[in-house]
Amino acid sequence: LTPGVNGMRVFNVCATDDGANAEVPDPLVACANLTIRVVPVNNPPTFILGLPIVPATEDDPPQVVGGFLTNISKGSLLGDEDSQTLTWTFVRNESGNVNLLTTAEPTL
Repeated sequence: LTPGVNGMRVFNVCATDDGANAEVPDPLVACANLTIRVVPVNNPPTFILGLPIVPATEDDPPQVVGGFLTNISKGSLLGDEDSQTLTWTFVRNESGNVNLLTTAEPTL
């Protein structure tokens, strides 16, 4: 299977012996179907942080910072996780920067 893909595949598996019966060649074959089912998983979301530092002073009004986060994916290349909601959490660091929790695509 291709990475990131789920589903079921059936393989035909056969074993052949080099059998001889009373020194007369008598090879035998036994076959069976092998079914492998790969179940879907919840892949982690991914994104690219475009700007690790957003400059602002304490009295600045709200701003829109373009390119802050890009290539946002809910987790799957197949789109089977598109119904999931991403929650963005911004936690203040030791210097007292942003503290924000949102389910919307973040705008700073």
